[in-house]
Amino acid sequence: MFDVGANTGFYSLIAASANPTLQVHAFEPFPEVREMLVDNIRINRLADSITVSPQAVSDSEGEADLYIPGREHGLVETSASLSGEFKGSSHRIIVPVTSLDVYATRAGDARVGFIKIDVESLEHLVLNGARRILAEDRPLVVLEVLPDHADLPSIRQSVARLDYVDIRLREDVAILAAAVEYDALSWNHLLVPRELLPTWVQVIGSIVPVAPN
Repeated sequence: MFDVGANTGFYSLIAASANPTLQVHAFEPFPEVREMLVDNIRINRLADSITVSPQAVSDSEGEADLYIPGREHGLVETSASLSGEFKGSSHRIIVPVTSLDVYATRAGDARVGFIKIDVESLEHLVLNGARRILAEDRPLVVLEVLPDHADLPSIRQSVARLDYVDIRLREDVAILAAAVEYDALSWNHLLVPRELLPTWVQVIGSIVPVAPN
């Protein structure tokens, strides 16, 4: 599993706890939050299952500015982004950047089965940098689609090119969508390889109803 934009590790911790054989790679470039991620892994005794990377994820390798919003809310920061247009920023730091295809090649030959992407408006770049993984490994993908910020044309292009299907994950129903659209009741979308759709519709349907768009 690749947890892109892991923050304090909520999804990484759930995944590693649910499946002790799973190897999770958690990407979190913001140092202050990454320290909390490392602490949470240690507290839950999951260091053997979760590898933490300080890299941001995009469609290429290198370095980039990570924009950090102001701290007026007094909470754990969840909106750091490589996009300076996302929420404005009080300051920025330089962070290393990789793509998932490059990272996976260097990490070894293990198949990628699941990718979670929450990178505050640049999810389309992460998809672009994972073309090989998506074409060859056919993982499930959960990504956030934000109002006014998501690059929907680019996301739709990736979904169509790689033959994935979008399922919008609302609280009480899953919407089998004709195209990726912003949904105020479902910021989280599940992208499923078309050939696996019957299986996952059945799995999801055992939890909540699945309805056509």
